[in-house]
Amino acid sequence: MKYKKTSLLIAFILVFFPISTVVGYENVEKISESTSAFFLVNLNKGELLEIKVESLEGGWFGLFLFDERPEETHVNFDGTLDNEIYNKAILYDIGNEPTLIYIAENTQIYYIQLILLENGPDTYIITSNRELSRYYLPQLHGYSIPILLVSVISTMVFLFVKYKNNLNE
Repeated sequence: MKYKKTSLLIAFILVFFPISTVVGYENVEKISESTSAFFLVNLNKGELLEIKVESLEGGWFGLFLFDERPEETHVNFDGTLDNEIYNKAILYDIGNEPTLIYIAENTQIYYIQLILLENGPDTYIITSNRELSRYYLPQLHGYSIPILLVSVISTMVFLFVKYKNNLNE
């Protein structure tokens, strides 16, 4: 009889107060192929960072960790990775479910870049033992100097010819 009461009490506790694993961060998001998602995390020296990405639709992801703020995505126009990303990243993993485990060497902000490389679009779940913050690179497109010069010169020539024709009339 005692065991039945104890079993019922344990069952009651588990139903109304389920045991869950502690996750510092979890994010579910849909992403297009060749698109990046950036996150940042502040770590103290010696702290452990564990990040896991799970693909829900069979996508092939690249997960990169940087100790400096990234200023570009390192994704070429054709969707391939710029090889420079491997030199700048302090740790990376590529696959269907990439995982990073890192012990911070310095107290600082670390940056995470997740790229869907193939089989997109896909929905992913990123989990971490630390709270991550979403980080967005500004998408400012610069002007190509040759195109700018050709445009300015063409406009000036057009205006000069138009002005000259107006004077002759």
